[in-house]
Amino acid sequence: MAEKLAQVICPDEECAMELKEILRAYNEIEKSIVDVRFKPRFIKDGPVYLENLENVDELLALALNVLGRNGIEIDCSRATPEALKEGFPQDPKLALLSYVARRILYKSLVGRVEGIEWSGGRCPVCGLVPSAAVYSERQGWIYSQTALVLACLCGYSWEYESFKCPACGASSRENFDVYIQGQVVYYKCRKCGHILGTVRTSGESFEKELPVAINYGVVRLVLSGALASKDVY
Repeated sequence: MAEKLAQVICPDEECAMELKEILRAYNEIEKSIVDVRFKPRFIKDGPVYLENLENVDELLALALNVLGRNGIEIDCSRATPEALKEGFPQDPKLALLSYVARRILYKSLVGRVEGIEWSGGRCPVCGLVPSAAVYSERQGWIYSQTALVLACLCGYSWEYESFKCPACGASSRENFDVYIQGQVVYYKCRKCGHILGTVRTSGESFEKELPVAINYGVVRLVLSGALASKDVY
């Protein structure tokens, strides 16, 4: 699967090799998350669930344990609820902690959150604004239909309005600059700067690694200097 995603995300071999290594590391961590059992308690039962979580210290302890089993040690004093408020910490270890905690929380809510009605841009489970989305083609009675599905790092996904920024809500095609790298189309909001990477797929499903891969693609896009060029579609 890492090979397939690298072909989708990456425009060159260097990118592909680095992304495959990242995905392998994340998959090893995922294996340690599978057997984690977490029973969340909420101050208020409803979105955003992470912000309403009462036993967040227990969640953090479980995330630290998962990382420890993978040889990643983090000072417990840094593993605070505040560390989860920032979706993408600059510190790589805290970024992993944020990812693992969100994955554990989502797993604990599977079967509970799938049916909720949600049209917001932030994830109703963990509060992140996704940087990954899928245009999913579905066969209707007469014509096929295309839906935009936001894919959060925690694992939750939901349909969202096309050409509407999930971060600030600005809408219309004219609000976005468009960049293409690999097979990914990136939409950069002109109002707030949020970048959403999108791919097209047939059917209902997409791989759980996709948000990780596209987030990597967003970072590569920013570092490449493409955003400062005039090559906008």
